Amino acid sequence: MNNKRKITKYTLLAFCFAIPFSSALYRISIFILCCILFLDIFNIINQRINTGNLGINISKYNTRILYLPVILLGWILLSKIWTAAPQSLYAYEAWRYEKLLMIPALAYLQTQYCRNNYKQLIIAFLCGVAMLMLPTYLDFFGVFNWFGFDGANFANESYIRVTDQGRNLVYFRNQIVHGFMASIFCAILFVFSIYDKKKVFLYLIGISFGIFSLLFLIKGRMALIGLIGSYITLLFLLNFSKKNKILASLGILFFSTILIISNNTIQLRLESIYKEAHNYFAHSDITTSGGIRLHYLAISWNLFVQHPLLGAGGGAFRDFLIKSNDPLVPQNHYHTHNEYMTMLSLYGMIGMGIFLWLLREIYVGLRQINSPEIRYSTLAAITIFLINALTDSSLNNQWEGWTFILFTSFVASNLVLKESACEHL
Repeated sequence: MNNKRKITKYTLLAFCFAIPFSSALYRISIFILCCILFLDIFNIINQRINTGNLGINISKYNTRILYLPVILLGWILLSKIWTAAPQSLYAYEAWRYEKLLMIPALAYLQTQYCRNNYKQLIIAFLCGVAMLMLPTYLDFFGVFNWFGFDGANFANESYIRVTDQGRNLVYFRNQIVHGFMASIFCAILFVFSIYDKKKVFLYLIGISFGIFSLLFLIKGRMALIGLIGSYITLLFLLNFSKKNKILASLGILFFSTILIISNNTIQLRLESIYKEAHNYFAHSDITTSGGIRLHYLAISWNLFVQHPLLGAGGGAFRDFLIKSNDPLVPQNHYHTHNEYMTMLSLYGMIGMGIFLWLLREIYVGLRQINSPEIRYSTLAAITIFLINALTDSSLNNQWEGWTFILFTSFVASNLVLKESACEHL
């Protein structure tokens, strides 16, 4: 393995490791990866100039999953033509989606320098999630107190640490991202436990730590829903007998029911979903998490109705809040907290159509991954992302969005390798 290949492989591993918990390591790794990418592009162009072969055979590359992220970003950038939002708001919105370019970029780097090492990359990501959960457990077991540290001085300041719905011991990321990462952690380890029997005990321990964190150490709601949704999806797609699928589904239902009945904080967490929705519709209460999201959904729906085909354009949501003197302007929210409605309201049916087309290509491409471990691990991560996107603008969000980019790049690089293998037959 030459030095460049080593550097690229270990940087990709560092990138995967960094996404769940380290903004600094993420910036360093993405900078190195972009430098390698630009150097390769320069060398390819230089080689073509020297050989006089300046043509590009577009028909050679049939993997639509490489083009659709670029097309979607292009459409988002094009909305500058019709958006009424000021340049600063439009630019901020566009910047949040520039990560889409990294799907083909990461796919290229994986095929060239880290071929068929998907499990190593996924394990690096899981280790990053473990690092995310580590200070939560150190806080819970009182280790910080042994050294005279007050966890509140280091925890994420976005959320209250102790609520009537349980502890909220989040570090590095806020509770939404923490729960999102922990649910993917549990789902992927579940897949690993099925296909790697030698380490099943280790995987079950990891799942236990992840689920305990979700249930008792953070105040997450969608993380639990996403985890259950991914488990049910996996159960019906994995090669289990019909009887085992039914028994496993009933087991999950039974276990969930026992937890809800026996734990008051989980009951309050679930009841809060209904109460917040009821208070919004009955009293226009927008002081709760659910009330805020429903309020934003109504605003975004109106934007979509006014601009159904093209959308209102990048930055239009925040611009509307400011111009209408909305009471939630001080919250500094720039998006709907629902990725599907964000796409519809800001980029219209065309933008939503491109996004759904990309999702279709991802799920079609998943079938082409030979390793069931990688196929179902990627499926679990993408499914949790899509469930989470119901209550958060997950692609717009930095860390949820990068997780989607990473796992989508696995599908894309696998398809590129499949195409390349077919060409050489």
